[in-house]
Amino acid sequence: MSSPSSSPSVEAEQEIVRVQPDDLHELRIESLTQIGELISRYEAVDAPKEDPMIFLQHLTARRDAWFVEVADVGLIYLTNIILDRDADFNFIFWDGHLTLDRVAAIKSVITTAFERFGLPRLSAAVPYTNPPSRRVLTDVGFVLEGTIRRGWTVTPPVDAIIYGMLLEESPGLALPMPLE
Repeated sequence: MSSPSSSPSVEAEQEIVRVQPDDLHELRIESLTQIGELISRYEAVDAPKEDPMIFLQHLTARRDAWFVEVADVGLIYLTNIILDRDADFNFIFWDGHLTLDRVAAIKSVITTAFERFGLPRLSAAVPYTNPPSRRVLTDVGFVLEGTIRRGWTVTPPVDAIIYGMLLEESPGLALPMPLE
């Protein structure tokens, strides 16, 4: 499990791409070139994340993963999906920015994931050394569930912080009801 993202970019003049609701599309792998580009972008993100080979397996070989492309700025995805039971929630933005529009995109994907896969819960793990991703998880409704000591396999290993979200805690259910 992973929920990587990097700290904000140090390039002050870099324009941050804003995400609109219609910028979310289920990822369709159409070529080896596309896979290569995604792996290159994944490896270039300066943040703790899963081994690129594990990411590649989820992207291409495993049938228990679902990827949503966020414009041309990142991916929000589920891995280890067990229908009607659980899935591991992940996100990565190529430029490392975690802006409010991207948080809204994460909420939208979470709502769709609960509906599409009939999940009663989602899980997420993030390295202790990645406070921005930890903050986003709590901002979208995930609840801290615990720590796996040295659970994030980097050198040296760091603690993995585990979060969970139940269906009734999902952002789609947290929206205000329309006034009558």
